[in-house]
Amino acid sequence: RHTCFSCRCLSGGRCTVMESGYNMFRVNDTVNYSTTAVCKIDDINTESFTGEESRYYVLKPVHQEGSTVYVPTENETLVAKMHKILCRKDVNDLIDQMPTCQLDWIEDEKNRQEAYKKIVAGGDRKDLIGLIRTMYFKQQELTAAGKKLHAADERIMKEAEKLLYDEFSVVFDIRPEEVLPLIMKRLEKSR
Repeated sequence: RHTCFSCRCLSGGRCTVMESGYNMFRVNDTVNYSTTAVCKIDDINTESFTGEESRYYVLKPVHQEGSTVYVPTENETLVAKMHKILCRKDVNDLIDQMPTCQLDWIEDEKNRQEAYKKIVAGGDRKDLIGLIRTMYFKQQELTAAGKKLHAADERIMKEAEKLLYDEFSVVFDIRPEEVLPLIMKRLEKSR
């Protein structure tokens, strides 16, 4: 047995903690990985996908059984896309702030798509809420005028909702489709 330098554990050669310049993750941590999904860190192991051995976080998406994502522990760009999920208190605080979260609607379709895709890729929860609310209100406005939201805008809104609802569902230990009713109930109570 040896003492691991990064976490001081007695790992016997197989440490369950890896440290990068941005985060420290452990086996069984639940993380958001980019726009992929909420994942559980199933393992940290050595693989030789490229012909030489490297250490990888082995991520199992929570809502996509049978899927596995491998993130090289030494690739700071990819590891920087891993973020621990929020705690229940932080999610409740975000829900309470929802009525004040909204973005400006960008009239130019190309600029709007670009700006909103960046928000989704960035994964900031408050920005995602603002994006969803903005798209929702625009959709309501268009529906009242007998029009529809552009298909590309609708895809962006669905992607933002999926990211947010997947994380909130894990935090509250409910199914993703139960998140919106939970949010609405909490907002009703706070009025």
